[in-house]
Amino acid sequence: MVMLTTLKELEKAPSQRQKRVAETLKQAVASSLSAQGVASDILASSMLTVTQVKVSPDLKHALIFVVPLVKGIDFKVLQEELKVAGPDLQQAIRSHVVLKFMPKLKFKLDETMETLEEVNRLFHDPRVTQDLQDAS
Repeated sequence: MVMLTTLKELEKAPSQRQKRVAETLKQAVASSLSAQGVASDILASSMLTVTQVKVSPDLKHALIFVVPLVKGIDFKVLQEELKVAGPDLQQAIRSHVVLKFMPKLKFKLDETMETLEEVNRLFHDPRVTQDLQDAS
């Protein structure tokens, strides 16, 4: 129940403190993911980009959105690797981020680009184009 409340809280507009912590975490996680020896071989070969970080109001949970730059990566395998590497990454960023409590990191694949490509593909579908021309 606590995590559900926290996820609902993430939907609210973040405070300045949340924004500062999120940006600091984003930079620290990105540098830790690119550092040698921290991430697994799968994470290293997928060249992950941290696109966004959302921090709960109590700063105890952070949802980190990542996107692989390499095409053809199995998202389920990548998600599992991120889950396994999470504690190691949390330990690695502890030296970069000075907070009273280190947020518990949760990783999620950012599907924004896939959604954008799907919407773009739909708009360029000949049937949709015909409907748009008929409506004009």
